Amino acid sequence: MSLRELSRSDLLLACTAIQQALNIEDQDSMHSLLSTLGNCLDFTCAIICLVEFQEEQPLFQTLVQHQCPEPWLETYVVRKLWRTDPVFQQVRRSPEPLRWSQTQNRHSPNPALLEASRHGLTDGISIGYGAGNRTLISLAGSRQQIHAISSLACRVLPLLAPLIHSASVRIAHRQDIPDTNLSERECELLFWTAEGKSTEEISMILAISRDTVKYHLKRIYQKLDAVNRHHAIAKALRAGLIQ
Repeated sequence: MSLRELSRSDLLLACTAIQQALNIEDQDSMHSLLSTLGNCLDFTCAIICLVEFQEEQPLFQTLVQHQCPEPWLETYVVRKLWRTDPVFQQVRRSPEPLRWSQTQNRHSPNPALLEASRHGLTDGISIGYGAGNRTLISLAGSRQQIHAISSLACRVLPLLAPLIHSASVRIAHRQDIPDTNLSERECELLFWTAEGKSTEEISMILAISRDTVKYHLKRIYQKLDAVNRHHAIAKALRAGLIQ
């Protein structure tokens, strides 16, 4: 994608964003980049994550997200919706930006896209970059929002993707897994969480109360310095605490 193909105003946005991407040092500066894009592109939410592949099993590490519905993110990982997500399956291999609506089949609605639409995200634009570890960038919103920004986003994102990927790898490598001393019960609970089991299901499997499950999850989050289930699962997998 050549800069000459951009209009004057779009060129200004691209240059500003590229300058910010070149100077990304941490998650705060990466979030600032999303804010800059949000000032010019009308989208509901955005997310940047690094995906590691271990024997075709993706390990998602969310680096920054901007106003993304937390239940959507958690459901996506816990229910392993990436397995049938046509957007993920395409951008994990192709360097080209992809509009979500291009993958939709009216006669056979996809579970991943249906889950996104439940949270008001009826369309989006995603791009992936990197070999081995791959950075995924997604802007999402309503069909009307994405239609309005599609042309510009598909011009700017390919310019930013390599820079964001380099920064993502640097940031991820600096995020050392904290020393953990998970109990046998906590490891057991983490295993079933990674299998996509709900709090109710885990309580039945382990023959403990729901409150006990919640207590152990809270302890696990504290020990792993995680903010939610999928964050804890990602860190536990990276540390080899669960398989």
